[in-house]
Amino acid sequence: MKKTGFFQNIAIFLLLLHCVLGCARPYYRAGQLPIELQAPPASSLHRESIAQLGRSLPPPEIIQPGDLLELLVLPNASDSSTKPIPVRVSEEGSIQVPLVGKVFVAGLTVGEAELAITRAAQERGIYQNPVVSLAIKKPRSNRITVIGAVRKEGVYELPVAQSTLLDAILAAGNLTEDADSRVQIYRSRAFSQRQPGSVLNVAASTSTSTSSSPTSELEEGESTAEPIVIDLSQLGSKNGEPYLLEDGDIVVVPQRLKESVYVLGLVNRPGKIDIPPNQELYLLDALAMAGGRSSELADKVIILRHKGPKGGPVRIVASVREAKQNPDANIRLAPGDVISVEDTPITMFERLMRYFLRIGVSASVPVF
Repeated sequence: MKKTGFFQNIAIFLLLLHCVLGCARPYYRAGQLPIELQAPPASSLHRESIAQLGRSLPPPEIIQPGDLLELLVLPNASDSSTKPIPVRVSEEGSIQVPLVGKVFVAGLTVGEAELAITRAAQERGIYQNPVVSLAIKKPRSNRITVIGAVRKEGVYELPVAQSTLLDAILAAGNLTEDADSRVQIYRSRAFSQRQPGSVLNVAASTSTSTSSSPTSELEEGESTAEPIVIDLSQLGSKNGEPYLLEDGDIVVVPQRLKESVYVLGLVNRPGKIDIPPNQELYLLDALAMAGGRSSELADKVIILRHKGPKGGPVRIVASVREAKQNPDANIRLAPGDVISVEDTPITMFERLMRYFLRIGVSASVPVF
């Protein structure tokens, strides 16, 4: 009876101590976490999706200023004496058609431009039923520099109508495995004078942070403005549109920083747990990656999240048992979260019983 009363007193003391230390601070329940405190979803960026988006874009046939065209105008269908001639689209968007004169074609498809030339010839009284054939012989191109976490850094010539961000990334051999989804675009005319295929030595400055600037490694006399930041994971969304690049643009694909959480307390392998790239990490996953709980009775988990409503850390209380039963309680973890599997009166009592059991067993062993 005395031993039973002793253990009861210890359990009551541990319960009171736990309430004094653990119940004083405000907290949020894992299964009822406000939206503003929930971890953001993982980026949907994948190299395969980038390639698929690039393939899904229709091949453009829009005529642009500076394009070199091949034009054939016949008075009628039976005339075959005339040969095609090269014509270049002026900066104002027009071409000079023999005998017909100036015709504006920029912004039109090849078929629309042929119709515009036919109408101009008829309205100006040159031909009644001309046969017009037009083709884009060499489209005007932009020189785009792509550096950072891509397979082939360099300067690439892309047709103006195909100078999207996705086209530039695919021209550089697609993203590497460690590419970040937030891409920087620097507007600089100085780089348009480089030869296609040349490589800029600025990769080192792009591997540390998405806010780093490549200007530290650029050659003297070359300058860039503040970058335009584009999230590649949004380009394939319903509202996302292909981002068009300009001549001389520099596309910087930073390396993705490793994101981690920390698991402490009653686990077998406490320490840092890296979040898999482009994947979400949940509470039960992190505990399993930490070797599981050191005590099956350990149920209470405290999660410290650093971005609270007022900018300070918040305390989230979770239960392993509830997380197994309710998906909402198995919360998604955010980079930098600290997960602690807590000691409770039950785990303290279990540990105390094991201690006394070891003492009892050692005392019962005869010493010779």
